[in-house]
Amino acid sequence: MTTLDQFINNYPWRNIKLDLSPLAHEILKQRYLLKNSHQEIIETPLEMYIRVSKYMVSQEKSPQEQIFWFNKYFNGLALQEWCVSSPGLMNSGTKLSQLSACFILEIEDNLENIFTTLKNAALIYKSGGGVGFYFGNLREQQAVIESTKGVSSGIPSWLKLYDTAVNCVAQGGKRRGAALGLLPINHPDIDYWLEAKSQENHLTNFNLSVSITDEFMEALEKDKDIALVSPLGYIVKNIPARSLWEKLCYHAWHKGEPGVFFIDRINQDHANPHLGRINCSNPCAEFVNINYSSCNLASINLERHLLNNGNQITFDWNKFRETIITVQRFLDNMIDANHLPLKELKEITQAIRPQGLGFMGLARVLKALKLGYHSEAARQWAEKMAGFLRQSAEEASHALALERGVYPAWLGSTWEKENKQMRNSCLLAIAPTGTIASLCNTSWGLEPEFAPAYMRQILGEQTFFEIDPQLLQIMQELNIDSPEMRGKILAAGSIQGFNEFPQEIKEVYVYAKDIHPTDHIKMQATIQQHVDGACSKTINLPSNASTEDVDQAFRLAYKLGVKGCTVYRDRSRERQVLHNCKIDNNCPECQI
Repeated sequence: MTTLDQFINNYPWRNIKLDLSPLAHEILKQRYLLKNSHQEIIETPLEMYIRVSKYMVSQEKSPQEQIFWFNKYFNGLALQEWCVSSPGLMNSGTKLSQLSACFILEIEDNLENIFTTLKNAALIYKSGGGVGFYFGNLREQQAVIESTKGVSSGIPSWLKLYDTAVNCVAQGGKRRGAALGLLPINHPDIDYWLEAKSQENHLTNFNLSVSITDEFMEALEKDKDIALVSPLGYIVKNIPARSLWEKLCYHAWHKGEPGVFFIDRINQDHANPHLGRINCSNPCAEFVNINYSSCNLASINLERHLLNNGNQITFDWNKFRETIITVQRFLDNMIDANHLPLKELKEITQAIRPQGLGFMGLARVLKALKLGYHSEAARQWAEKMAGFLRQSAEEASHALALERGVYPAWLGSTWEKENKQMRNSCLLAIAPTGTIASLCNTSWGLEPEFAPAYMRQILGEQTFFEIDPQLLQIMQELNIDSPEMRGKILAAGSIQGFNEFPQEIKEVYVYAKDIHPTDHIKMQATIQQHVDGACSKTINLPSNASTEDVDQAFRLAYKLGVKGCTVYRDRSRERQVLHNCKIDNNCPECQI
């Protein structure tokens, strides 16, 4: 009988040629490929995919099953049909073997728990994860401390403490720690929270968001007051909902934060309400769940599921279904192969077995199908895709439940009430995929492409020139590709003003700044209706957008059932990871 090691040794994997860009090579070298004690790289990208696949099939029962699924996993990863999130690539098969990207921690209102949670977060960051923190249980400034008869320093002090701690704990030296802080809109310290990021270099390790209830939105609609309620149970004061909303919209306009988190909408899709209410998300806001939950992410590359039939490009739905089944099993194996750093995390994760299956490359697929991202036709296709993904993921998890058993907390869940046996309580989460999409040479998550050409900064402050490969092909076919033309497009951030492109190309090749905020939100809402988790999405606004534009975006997001909404106005911060610029021939970054 052939063993897995024998199969791998005889497999012609060395003949596979990976399609890696210069940026992808640099990211792999800096973050993912294993290194020895001298920081020398000791594996190739293909060997990385072998390491990941081999570790994940260790959960299969027999050598035959291990070989079968290794072949599926390795080929899918190497052919860039899908990719697991960063901790899975970094840590699979290593001494660490912590595989989860997403964690949620709620801070309780006592000194011991505040520092215990901080210690727990440090262990998570050390292992490569990102944490969403719920601050809503902490008492406000000047609240009485019964044991000492003193008064509390409130949210400002604790948020600054956590920000400093996150800054001190690097994620294995491979990437910066990601943190989200979330506070309810009716917390007495909400004024501080809304303006906390107004200074450019303040609280740089945290993204901030505000939890908003249906009750607040109703008060806003009717121009009523809301009560600011201490976590200790008493009302501090009443305040017009409108005044808080206007302040929220101003600061989101000014610096892109806070975002909004529609908490009641989130709990509508809660599969396990018998285990407690959802209060928070992970830093990128695609995973929403209970305290001490964690999630493993993997995203399917939609672009690799296109079929080129000569003069027509179509989408291969059969291949898409097979990939969903493969990745669903991979993610379920990850739960058992995972070495989580805390007992509480292990207990919750094993009880609910959440997964974060998502996709990337939507923008590229829409262009290939000649659909403008902003169009109704594009939303119709996206809805079909997301519905197909959800149905196929449910069927795959049900099949796993029949093979391996339902998840332990299934009794009392919404799945049990619907009489659906499921291996995993949560199925889908649409992550931003910024790094792994670069490894797979495709567009990010559900986002439109940022610009036809732009400069991108990565870890180590290196800057790369990026150009949309689909547009580059069009430019070459039109015989208009030149350094001068690339420079003009880089500076413009759009092709809409260029007569060199036919109108039918301009209608399809739309980028972030070309798309009205309404159409950004409509696309997010279209996909959200089929996603039991959430969707990470930025609503891009032009630099001349107003606070009224932010107000309208947030209101529309709520109306359309989006679970969370983040806006970003171009140039509202001094430093941007992605940016357009004017060409300077004396600048080495501009030699394109």
